[in-house]
Amino acid sequence: MKSTKEYIRTIAESALFCAIIFAVTAYMPRIPLAGQGGYIHLGDAFVYLAGAMLPLPFSVMAAGLGGALADLLTGYAVWAPASFVIKALAAFCFTSRTKKILCKRNFVAQGLAAVITIAGYYLFEAIISNNFAAPLASVLPNLAQAAAASIIFCAFAPVADKIRAAVLSRKS
Repeated sequence: MKSTKEYIRTIAESALFCAIIFAVTAYMPRIPLAGQGGYIHLGDAFVYLAGAMLPLPFSVMAAGLGGALADLLTGYAVWAPASFVIKALAAFCFTSRTKKILCKRNFVAQGLAAVITIAGYYLFEAIISNNFAAPLASVLPNLAQAAAASIIFCAFAPVADKIRAAVLSRKS
């Protein structure tokens, strides 16, 4: 960070991303998935955007807290610890150090984030259910969630680039 003003701005942007991730995960329309009772939501796309727009460790905290809060406040509290870790690790895959949000690294990061999400929720469900076979039913729904997040991220990235360019042009 270059100055206190920039540091405070980054904290505010992180809090905003945390709130957005929470709100779109918890309260935006969801598409229910078969299996463990999960659903497709916009939250993971904003986890990816946070990772691509915020510097570390801010992106990791915004993603982890936003995902965990959504679970805590919507009846999925048992999943909150897993969501905190999984969403944080997903955001960690991305970089904010490029001019364009949808750069080669962030394109690849979507696949890594999908693997982390699918494996993370499978492992957590296997541990809490003490059954490593039953959670296999959640792999396909989690893959659908990750694919939806990637599509939404790719659609939002050019818009976010324009917003970021407009904000940066005002600063100079």
